[in-house]
Amino acid sequence: MPLLEVQLRRAGDELTGVKARVVPLPDDMLIRHATLYEDYKNTTHWPKHVMVHYHWIDEGDIDFNKGLYVLMTTGRLGVVQVASYLALWGDTAEHAGLLCAPLNLKLPVITSSQSADW
Repeated sequence: MPLLEVQLRRAGDELTGVKARVVPLPDDMLIRHATLYEDYKNTTHWPKHVMVHYHWIDEGDIDFNKGLYVLMTTGRLGVVQVASYLALWGDTAEHAGLLCAPLNLKLPVITSSQSADW
């Protein structure tokens, strides 16, 4: 008598994958389900029964709301850090260059004689 082993994978409330294989029924299950096995061997008895064994595998959940919360909190902390830096040093061009120094960026300094006519 065959045994159908089904492996189900889920993440959260969603089913993400299914695998199935047919294996011979183990001896201990043959003893416990002797009447089903006799019906299976009898060619005139219908319907035939199939034993099914399910295995559930839980995959890691991805919580969108928690990820968004972490992203927004990190962004807010970055804004607070830049705001406190500008409050401490002011927003002049020579001090703003210190903010870009770790990134090796060059900020152009525009004087009134270099202003563009748009």
